[in-house]
Amino acid sequence: MRGPLIGTALVVTAAVVLVACGGASPSASPSASQPSTIHVLEPATNVTTVSVGSLTGCTSTTGCQGGYVLGDDPLLDATTRREVGRLLFECFRVDVGSTLFHCPGNTIELTGRGRIVYAEDVQFAPGHTQGTWPITGGTDEFAGASGTVMSPTDSTYKDGGDFVITITR
Repeated sequence: MRGPLIGTALVVTAAVVLVACGGASPSASPSASQPSTIHVLEPATNVTTVSVGSLTGCTSTTGCQGGYVLGDDPLLDATTRREVGRLLFECFRVDVGSTLFHCPGNTIELTGRGRIVYAEDVQFAPGHTQGTWPITGGTDEFAGASGTVMSPTDSTYKDGGDFVITITR
């Protein structure tokens, strides 16, 4: 689970934790023959919630359809807790009742390695199982990359996002 409910200041999104399956560290690069995984944590330190209620006439205290969350957070190696990059995200509230958000172009920037872009649909309320989201693009080391980003359901990281990125290329 990613983090606190989005009503106050959504912490998740993009908490892109590239979980190291098989022990690969953030410095490991993908090979053409085997999937590569990276495990990162996203302390949600620079997140802003924008309500569009005043524009749409929505007066709900739990959020309005079309409201959004955006941020630029550091990414930490899940093992060493050293900063290895940044997560840039923008997520739009699609369904108020289920806290469903759509994040069309989350960008993970790994310092000195390149960027990974993925699309995400996520529910920021407690008790919702997170999904697996497709990698849609990349640059430098990750140019032409394919694979997935997911948030482990057994994560004990409570300060933001916990993500596993698997590059299958």
